[in-house]
Amino acid sequence: MRTSVSRWLLPALTIVLFTAACGPGAETGGGDDPRAALIARGQALELPGEWETPPGDRLVHSTSGFAKILCSAVFLTGLDPADAAENVGYFTSAYEDRVHVTDTVVDYQRGEVRLTLPSGVTRI
Repeated sequence: MRTSVSRWLLPALTIVLFTAACGPGAETGGGDDPRAALIARGQALELPGEWETPPGDRLVHSTSGFAKILCSAVFLTGLDPADAAENVGYFTSAYEDRVHVTDTVVDYQRGEVRLTLPSGVTRI
């Protein structure tokens, strides 16, 4: 009995202490508006600088990410390619980008996915 209690007691206390120390308002001194406290905490953690769009074609970048996600979903998790495209692919590629893919090849022998765009660009 004693060991089973100690197995859950330490993790439970850790969670309680962590929540109390890092909960809403921990850095902002509390307050009544949890949304304002969340925004203030986020702003305090922001890195300096401006975000710039990566160079290159956005559609090519999106297709590259889509090929990578499909490859992982098919070859690491064993999902069906169509199921992976529908249920996992949106993490890196929006539907409006995926409609531009003219050819999809899942090469089980080489363990790769190839997606081709109308411009002829292929991402593996």
